[in-house]
Amino acid sequence: MQPPENEIWIGPAQVVSVIGFPYGETAGQFLGIWVTGTIASEPTQSYEGLPVMLLDCRTRQGQSGSPVIAYRAGGAIQLANGSTVMGVGVVSNFLGIYSGRLSEDSDIGMVWKATAIRELLESI
Repeated sequence: MQPPENEIWIGPAQVVSVIGFPYGETAGQFLGIWVTGTIASEPTQSYEGLPVMLLDCRTRQGQSGSPVIAYRAGGAIQLANGSTVMGVGVVSNFLGIYSGRLSEDSDIGMVWKATAIRELLESI
């Protein structure tokens, strides 16, 4: 996890990646396949009272449990603290765990937020 001062700002329509194994496939050896989607809800809000945000992404069977990250490879990167950094190389933030689509006919899926996962792990 990035220190809070280095976290990428995310909001609706921001690009994120789900890194997983659709249909059990890999991107070579043991590497996951990167699928790109966009945040489909307000990340600071909960979906139906759950610590979940929505993602518009063409995911498939085998991607549940995959990490969801914001990944920026240089250029102007807006940070959560309101500042913008230039040309810093790759910056990424773990946003949560993908848990599946709302329905089979939808590309809208749920992401359990990193804060909820952290709280769960700390409670064990």
